Amino acid sequence: MKKKGFLLAEETLKMILAVIAIGFLAFFLTSLYFNSV
Repeated sequence: MKKKGFLLAEETLKMILAVIAIGFLAFFLTSLYFNSV
């Protein structure tokens, strides 16, 4: 039971990190695009 909860927390953490990474990448690309225009 505890192991399952730990796995779930790990998956959630990975998802949060992925969302942050994608958001940061999108922000970086957008700022880069607006700077070049």
